[in-house]
Amino acid sequence: MTALRAGIIGPSGIGRVHADALRRLGIELAAVAASSAQRGRTLADELGAGLACADGHELARHPEVDVVHVCTPNALHEAHVLAAIEAGKHVICEKPLATTAATGQRLLDAAVAAGVGHAVAYNYRYFAMVGALRRAIQDGELGHVHLIQGGTLSDELLREGARDGWMFDPDLMGGALTLADVGVHWWDLVSHVTQQPVVEVICARQAITTGENGPEDSTAVLLRLADGAVAVAAISGVAPGHGNAMTVKAIGTKASAAWQQEDPDCLVVGSLGSGQERRLRTPADALVDGFPTAHVAAGHVEGYLDAFRALIGAVYTDFADPAAAVGHPTFEEGVRGLLVLEALLASAETGRWEPVP
Repeated sequence: MTALRAGIIGPSGIGRVHADALRRLGIELAAVAASSAQRGRTLADELGAGLACADGHELARHPEVDVVHVCTPNALHEAHVLAAIEAGKHVICEKPLATTAATGQRLLDAAVAAGVGHAVAYNYRYFAMVGALRRAIQDGELGHVHLIQGGTLSDELLREGARDGWMFDPDLMGGALTLADVGVHWWDLVSHVTQQPVVEVICARQAITTGENGPEDSTAVLLRLADGAVAVAAISGVAPGHGNAMTVKAIGTKASAAWQQEDPDCLVVGSLGSGQERRLRTPADALVDGFPTAHVAAGHVEGYLDAFRALIGAVYTDFADPAAAVGHPTFEEGVRGLLVLEALLASAETGRWEPVP
């Protein structure tokens, strides 16, 4: 894994989180490329990268880079991912994979044809207790899971200066706002823990801060899964007093189990007549599908950066040795997420249930 060398296109913002994960895993950050050569040099020095490339295309072609991390605004993903694929490099792309499902499919097809590794940064899968929730469902502890409740609430779009960022530029963000930013994480989590794809959706859209014709910033969604279960969520970036309240509760015929990102090392399990039990992370929860997602003793909270490190570790393990079969979120999951997003946007216009292809 550590023999592979990384390059980051877009090393500020979420790119810093990628750089932190690489450093903690002992993977060399060989190069970065930013919005300008001067900005790239500054960030290369700050992050300990050896090279500052003039742009993402130069970075993708550089012989000292084996894996390209695409951390640029959504609309730039296509060009940067294709540059990496054409150079024969493995590629990790931030979510959403693209601004349209058709574009995402082209990226998937190109990666498969080139035989390169590909991944989407669905890092919430790698919290240890998300893995515990998935196992509880898989092992039948909850019975038949028929309802999933939760969502993601933050006040990010209300904060000072928020509207100055690229997310409010549709030419860079694409046709959605909060759904594309954090909603994709939520329905990926739902499908991941239930192991069921989303097949049909309905969406009630709001634009609280962006105006009547602006992109959605607060939304309620219903998702129907392939086995008939229904998932319901509130997804909002304009929820005062909420930092990053990502929650998933699976409700079954035997028991219910809930996980929340702001209490990440705990799974709350409740059954009929027995009340609720707080299950804290144990050493047995430190492995998800055989890959370590926790690195400190129980009682020492593993958080967002730790889950991100586990994601990057799983991806690099698979890139270094595909036979290792650790498993990670690929461009295929990225395309599925975009198909759900497009169906939700269509439903917001029609007011009807819309199928997910």
